[in-house]
Amino acid sequence: MKCSMVARAALKSFKSPELRKSVLHSQYVALLQESPNFLLLQHNNLLPSESRNLRNELKSHAPNGNLKIISNSIFRHALHVYDSLPKGADGSVDLSKANDISSNKNANRVKLDIDDLFVGPLAIFALGPDVAPESIRGCLSALKRFQNKMVLLGGRLESEGMDFFQVESISKIPSHKGLQASLLSLLSHPSQQLKQLLDMARGNVAYTLERRED
Repeated sequence: MKCSMVARAALKSFKSPELRKSVLHSQYVALLQESPNFLLLQHNNLLPSESRNLRNELKSHAPNGNLKIISNSIFRHALHVYDSLPKGADGSVDLSKANDISSNKNANRVKLDIDDLFVGPLAIFALGPDVAPESIRGCLSALKRFQNKMVLLGGRLESEGMDFFQVESISKIPSHKGLQASLLSLLSHPSQQLKQLLDMARGNVAYTLERRED
């Protein structure tokens, strides 16, 4: 009796490799819907303590971020599926179709601009739905301290695949506040010049009137 119960429990907990792949594939598509923006990283013997420290540093720059080791082929195919699925008005996809035969056929026709980067042991740092250049800049700074263990290969930002150099160029864009300050400075400069001219003209008029009174 005990043996049969153990056997049933074992069968119940057992999942075939194909089922595990299917579940992981669905999880990846859901992750991409939640965070279409991500950095693609190659890791090399990262210790648990180093992984924890890096995760904390990255999250300090992108609080909604999530560092995750991935299965290359499954994640790459999930990205193909996510790109091929119809998007709703809010950019969402129907997650129930992630493992459909038709979705997989459509995904096989998709060519991604970062397909060639899916080589070796990989991880992603999911950035969330929005991307701020200052967040990318902070993440790159954190990665430099772990450059022997975690290397940035590229990523996907605003639905565009990017290599390392393109991600780096995005990180150099001034922040929204910085751009606003620059714009205000440009807009206020002519008005400052006009004020100076008016002050000078007012001074000249006053000086001329004083001379006439003398």
